[in-house]
Amino acid sequence: ATTERSQPLGRYKDKTLRKALRPHLPDPLAAMLGVSAAAGANPCNRTERVYNGAEIYDLAFTLAGRETFGPDDGGVYRGPTYKCRIVYRPVAGLSRKRHAARSADPAVFTVWFAPVASRRLGSQILVPVAASGTLKDKDFVAYANKATLAGQPLNAQSLAKR
Repeated sequence: ATTERSQPLGRYKDKTLRKALRPHLPDPLAAMLGVSAAAGANPCNRTERVYNGAEIYDLAFTLAGRETFGPDDGGVYRGPTYKCRIVYRPVAGLSRKRHAARSADPAVFTVWFAPVASRRLGSQILVPVAASGTLKDKDFVAYANKATLAGQPLNAQSLAKR
């Protein structure tokens, strides 16, 4: 696999990227979609190696429990979820100093996936409906404010009707 950059890289970054870069590495969104298609009792039991165009890192997913989103929760989704803990582990593309710092104190995110019946697939898929964590020393919480599948609400309790 190859990648092009508009700015030159330092020797260490270039070496680590060349060593770790493989064909068909997904981007972070594609990795989340990989979880969306997961089936079974523990869909959050996987590690996805991703490439965002600058860095290669592993996203280690583990199941942190099952929760139900109710009237006091944000966003439009109401119903059962899989709560997944995601740990960011750097692989390549960072300076030695940054790689060591991020390895010693990895970023941790939580994403809640809703099991949603897909008539087209004839099975359930998992749709991310909320997330929380810390980015660049800032805490964040995100909720789906529109959530439909094929124009239909994710479930009968969903507040998204269009």
